[in-house]
Amino acid sequence: MPERAYVSSRRYGTVCPYCNIETATKEKEETGSKSEEELEELLFSQETSPVCGWLVCISGPRQGKDYKIKSGKNFVGRADDMDIQVLGDNKISRRNHGVIVFDPKKKETVLLPGDSNGLVYHNDNAVYTPAVLGAYDVIEMGNSKFAFVPFCGENFMWEDKGDPQELKRMTDTGPKQKKWREIMTIPELILLFLGLTGGMLLIVRFRMKALLHPAGGGKRRCETGASKTIGCREVQEDEYGIAQGEEGTMAVLADGMGKHFGGKIAARTSVQVFLDMFEDRNAFYNPQYTFRKAFQAANREILRQLEENQGCASVGAVMIKDRKLYYAVVGNVKAAVYRSRELVPVTSGHTISVLAKQKYKEGRLTRQEALSLLDHHRLYNYVGQDGFRDVEFFDTPITLYGGEYVLLMTDGLYEAVRWKELEDCLEGEGSCQEKAFQMIELVNRSQDEDKDNGAVIVIKIP
Repeated sequence: MPERAYVSSRRYGTVCPYCNIETATKEKEETGSKSEEELEELLFSQETSPVCGWLVCISGPRQGKDYKIKSGKNFVGRADDMDIQVLGDNKISRRNHGVIVFDPKKKETVLLPGDSNGLVYHNDNAVYTPAVLGAYDVIEMGNSKFAFVPFCGENFMWEDKGDPQELKRMTDTGPKQKKWREIMTIPELILLFLGLTGGMLLIVRFRMKALLHPAGGGKRRCETGASKTIGCREVQEDEYGIAQGEEGTMAVLADGMGKHFGGKIAARTSVQVFLDMFEDRNAFYNPQYTFRKAFQAANREILRQLEENQGCASVGAVMIKDRKLYYAVVGNVKAAVYRSRELVPVTSGHTISVLAKQKYKEGRLTRQEALSLLDHHRLYNYVGQDGFRDVEFFDTPITLYGGEYVLLMTDGLYEAVRWKELEDCLEGEGSCQEKAFQMIELVNRSQDEDKDNGAVIVIKIP
C-alpha cells in the first residue's frame, strides 16, 4: 500500500493535532534500537487480559454497554487512561471515580471508593469502605447505574481452566433448572423465548412509529450532494452512493486501491453492497448490525471478484435516522460533522500512525517509538483482504439538532485542502451539491503535481 500523510505543518505547526506530541524534536529523528519492522510487529501484538467479570450499564447515557473487568485493580472514570472508561456521563469524575478489584487469592470482586469527589453507591448505599460484590449487584456512579456480572470466582478461575471438574461445577444445573427441563426441552424453551421477544419487538416498533409519525405527519428528508475528481491519476477509484427513504438517509464512500482497475472494481463493489443492504427498510433499525454485515459482505464479494492483492478499498458509511448520526469506517475514509462554524472529525481511521497513537496512550509504545511512526500512514485495515479486521463504529449515536452538515471524505480531499477552506465552503451560500462542487474545485486548483482521486458527500440535516 502507498504511504499516506495528512498532518500539515502549515496549519498545525510542529505539534501533532491528534496526540499532542512535539514532532520537531531531536527525539523524532532517533528511532532507537528497534527497526521499523520490529515497531510494526509490536503495534499488532496483542496482550490478552483474561476477563474476570463485567459491568453492564443498565441506566444512563451508555445504557446497554458492557465493560470488561480484569484481574487486579480496574479504575473507573472518563479519561482515556482509565481501565473502565465511561463516556457521556459528565457527573462521573475524569479519573478514579471508583475502583473495581478482582482478588484472585480470595476469588472475589470488591468495590472501592475512588479518590475523586464523586460518591459511589452499592445497592443504594454509599461506599466508604471495601464492599464485596455479588452477582447482579447495582453500582451507581454519577447519573449511571451498572449491574455487576461475575465470571471468575468459586466456580471458575483461569488457572483451573484445564480442570474438567471446575468446568463441570460451572456448567452443572441445579434442581430448578432440572424441573424446567422435565417440563420443556431446551429447543422448546429457545423457541418460546424467541417468539415472545419477537412479539414484544413488533409491538414496540409499531408504538414508536405511531408516536414519531402520526397520521398526516411526515419526515423532511436530508439534503445531499456529492462530487469527485480524478486528480492526476489515470483511473478514478473513488465511488459513492446515497440511499434515502422514510426510515432515514444512508451514504457510503469508498476509496479503491489496486492494480489494473482492481481499486475501481473494489470501490464500486463496496458501494453497491451497501446500497443493496439498505434497500431493506429493516436495515435502518439496527445500524451496527447492518454496517457490520455490509462490511463483511463487501469484503467477501471483493475477494470473490478479484485475485489476491489485486484490489481493495477504504470504506466509510453514515446513517442518519431521527436526527441521530451513526457511522462506521474501515480504512482512512473520514467522517466529520460541521456545527457552530467548526468541522470536527468523528472517525480516526486505520493507519499505522493512528495505531501508534493508541498504543502510546496504552503505554505499549514509548514516546520515542510513537514519534518514529507518526509519518507512517500506510493502511493496515481495509476491505478486500483475508485478514480483514474489525470496523470502527460509533460508540453512541451523535445527536443532531438541525442545520448541521455531515461529510464523508477521501484522503484525496482532506489531505489536499486545508480544513479552514472546507469550513468556509460549508459556511457560504449554496446547496449541498454546490458545496460539494466547491470543495472538489479546491482540489483541482491545488498546485500539487501528484493529486490523488478526491471525493466528498455532503449531507445537511433538516
